[in-house]
Amino acid sequence: MKENTDYQQAYKYISSLKKFGSKLGLDRIKILLDIIKNPEKKINFIHIAGTNGKGSTTMFCSNILISAGYKTGAFFSPHIINFRERFQVDNQMITEDEFAWITNTIKPVIENLKNDDVIITEFEALTAIGFAFFLYKKCDFVCLETGLGGSLDATNIIPPPVASIITSISIDHTDRLGETISEITENKAGIIKENSPVIVYPKNSEEILEIIYKKASTLSKSTVILPSTSSLIIEKMDLYGSEFIYDGYKYRINLVGEHQIYNAITAIETINTITIKSKYKNLNKKKFSISNKNITNGLSQSFIPARMEKIKSSPNIYIDGAHNLDGILKLKETLKFITGNKACIFGVLSNKNYKDMLEILSKEFSHIIFVNIENHSSVDIQTLLDYTKNYNIEAFSLSSYLDVVECINTIYQKDNNFSFVVCGSLYLASDIRNFIKDTI
Repeated sequence: MKENTDYQQAYKYISSLKKFGSKLGLDRIKILLDIIKNPEKKINFIHIAGTNGKGSTTMFCSNILISAGYKTGAFFSPHIINFRERFQVDNQMITEDEFAWITNTIKPVIENLKNDDVIITEFEALTAIGFAFFLYKKCDFVCLETGLGGSLDATNIIPPPVASIITSISIDHTDRLGETISEITENKAGIIKENSPVIVYPKNSEEILEIIYKKASTLSKSTVILPSTSSLIIEKMDLYGSEFIYDGYKYRINLVGEHQIYNAITAIETINTITIKSKYKNLNKKKFSISNKNITNGLSQSFIPARMEKIKSSPNIYIDGAHNLDGILKLKETLKFITGNKACIFGVLSNKNYKDMLEILSKEFSHIIFVNIENHSSVDIQTLLDYTKNYNIEAFSLSSYLDVVECINTIYQKDNNFSFVVCGSLYLASDIRNFIKDTI
């Protein structure tokens, strides 16, 4: 296939921008959006923040709206398989030509701003590209996932959305969001705005909920909606998904784990909440309406990579994006569905609490394979290997994904009762997913 040179150059340019600004804030993104005529002010957003579950909840909401016939954009961060999956309309990624065109339109603006010492970061540029793309595609709604945090995340430049969602919150990114759960929650709760309801993942702690309720109480017409766990009956959970009854209706999801059920009912409550409203800006349909059949179909058709995703049989290989302690705890609950022996392929970024993560994993796996995450600052594999000497687990440290494949094959040839799980980092999940599928 011929390489799209324009796309490759546009991608290279965006990747060359600074990852972080000299200081956190919305000043730079505001200046950029003002110059390109504020596309974000013409869009109906559902804004999603949280530590874990953002991607799944974004996908659930998006697919329900698509099922109801609304042109729906989704903004994901980060991507797993293809960079372009960050920008989707009706589950179709932005084309290479569209990305190149919008990037080349915005690029001169970004370059000119440098003359005024306004240095646009990579994520700020991506956010602006997303807004421009969704407006160009005339989306009825856009499900907008934050990048990092909430208050000062570039996506928080939007006007009051039709609804905000706060998913599961836990300790993560302490170098930027705060060292305590209260500081992190305050940051995430920064997406709550006046005249906009906020729907909250129901399994968050009382401490987290108290902060969210307090934040909402300071804003006019900002209501907090908590899905009712007493209205939930879980009928079945396995490696193929879950079946449950919520508020008298039966649903099925293909994503694995109890936490995904709670993400799903958070999405259900979000859709039920916005259905109460009757008027939205620039809506292609005159009357806004979503049926329970739309919700059922949207949930059942939802898929997102690297959420306990089985990518191979013989041997069974699963990819999970668990990249912090809370994610590993949720992974632990889904591992009970895997019978036989289990081996873990693990890599973790240097800013993560790898010791607590490994303490849990060492009790769930008989083997663990450590690997460096290519092109990212990860914990040295020898450090990981040395730390696990205190645990009763057979461990290997490998320098490349090819070595990982060879190790998997060696273990499986000796005992075909083994299943393998990749976890520790979304970057690892992204990198190794296609490599394993193409190699084994």
